[in-house]
Amino acid sequence: MNIILNGKPASADEGDTLASLIARLNVEGHIAAQVNEEVIPRAELSRKRLAEGDMVELLRMMGGG
Repeated sequence: MNIILNGKPASADEGDTLASLIARLNVEGHIAAQVNEEVIPRAELSRKRLAEGDMVELLRMMGGG
């Protein structure tokens, strides 16, 4: 299925959750996630199923100074 990931067209498998998408992308560290402008709490990543046309934003949190 087609989604928009960080502003660019991408594909996801039917039944994908945010957690499975993040795992497939090999994103490590702390992640902030948003689907269709709704912030998804970390505890909900494995329960939030993606749908055709979803707009997904993934932000990797980094420390610095």
